[in-house]
Amino acid sequence: MKGGVYRMLTSDIRQQIEETGQDKALLDKLLKQYYDVRGHRTVGNILRDPMECVTVDGVRLFTPHRQVLAAGHGLFLPGEAKSNPSHAYAWINGDFTRIVFSKDPPANKQVFKVKTVIEKALNKKQDVKKKRNTHPKL
Repeated sequence: MKGGVYRMLTSDIRQQIEETGQDKALLDKLLKQYYDVRGHRTVGNILRDPMECVTVDGVRLFTPHRQVLAAGHGLFLPGEAKSNPSHAYAWINGDFTRIVFSKDPPANKQVFKVKTVIEKALNKKQDVKKKRNTHPKL
């Protein structure tokens, strides 16, 4: 009898440990994706992030944007220039510790612009519309 109870407790404890590990992984993903907590949102991690889009300071940076920044160049963001002029340009600072946003281009970097067609396609892919009427037609 003792052996049976021990096996059941061990199984329950293992299940709790597994569930706790899954919860921890989900929370860790949340921290990495949206918050600068425990060094997850370092410049290197942002640039290497496998997600298609990473939001930094309210600006969506897609893979092509991050590739330009990783190459050490400046980036012109036409969408931000219209809606948030203080974030029209982006680049990585000299000691590689943060992504800088400004209304003026960086003085010592070549500035690139992702083609508007590509940027619109990337933004459209991210903007998923919800169905308003989900009731079946009668």
